[in-house]
Amino acid sequence: MNGYTHWKIQRLTAIILLLLFPRGMTLFASIAGGVPLDSSLLTPLQSFALAEGVQWVLTFGILFGSVVHIRLGGEVILEDYVHGEAVLAFSLVLLRLLSLGTFQVLYLFLL
Repeated sequence: MNGYTHWKIQRLTAIILLLLFPRGMTLFASIAGGVPLDSSLLTPLQSFALAEGVQWVLTFGILFGSVVHIRLGGEVILEDYVHGEAVLAFSLVLLRLLSLGTFQVLYLFLL
């Protein structure tokens, strides 16, 4: 992947995560045992967003976007600061395996 494509994907995932930020805060509050929401304070759009199917789509978007964004950032750091070819190749493979494993663990945790 060339640098421009890498940059575009990283910015796109950042925008997606920014748009999903309110759902992310609700997700992390519910995992931490936060206070339940009072349904009388919700707008119709917020009520729709709290529907079961929509919650899973938003949660998947947050997880996938976070893992892709972090992996891309890690690749840039490794490519800039690791100079040995063998160490760089090993580090990139390890980063991809760790990001895949992280996504799977988080997804299974939320099932």
